Formats: sequence, C-alpha cells, structure tokens
Amino acid sequence: MTILSIPIPIPIPIHRAARCALLITGAVLIAACSGEPSASDIEKAVLANAAQGAAQMAQLSRGSSKGFMPQVHGVKKMGCRKETDAAYQCDVELDLTPPQGTRGKVPMGMRFVKGSDGWVAAR
Repeated sequence: MTILSIPIPIPIPIHRAARCALLITGAVLIAACSGEPSASDIEKAVLANAAQGAAQMAQLSRGSSKGFMPQVHGVKKMGCRKETDAAYQCDVELDLTPPQGTRGKVPMGMRFVKGSDGWVAAR
C-alpha cells in the first residue's frame, strides 16, 4: 500500500506593517468606489450650478440681472441616499443671500448625478 503525500503550501508570514498597509489601501479603494458624493463634491457642483445659472441669466437680461441672482456663500452636506449607481438625493444646507433679501442658511434637497467630469447638481 502506497500513501501519496501532497505538499501543502505553508503561508509565508506577512510583516505586521505590510498587513496594515494592505488593509488601509483596500479600505481607501473601497471608500473611493463606494459612491456617494463628498462634501467638497457637493459644494463644487452647487457652486458650478449657481455660476451657470448666473451666466445664463446675465446673457438673457444683457447684464442687468446681477441683483436678481442669489449669492451662494457656502454649502454643507447633511446626508445622502442612493437612488441609482450614479445618482444620489442629498440634503444640503445652503448659506446664501437671496435677491433683495438677507443672508441665511436654507435647508434643501438636491439630486446629484455622477457625470464624466465629476458630480453635477441636477434639477
């Protein structure tokens, strides 16, 4: 009777620092792919949307619309919920001065869509 011996590979111990580095790298990669827009993504998208609206209004009114556009001073992300793989509904707080009004913070819901150039505020 012959007994076959199959070699079983013994794992090489990974140094503790290398293990930590692998875990941290994996966590960062997962977080980067996990989806929802960051606070800076939201602020960038809202400010770009406001600038685009101001430019359109200025073009339509031939430059006389400056007093009719709200001025956005800041954006704070409150939270987001996933709608699709590329879209999130987010609650934000806008620090703005409305036309002919006083500066204040206004909570509102906004939809953000992941485009080829980053996050876009959609209506």
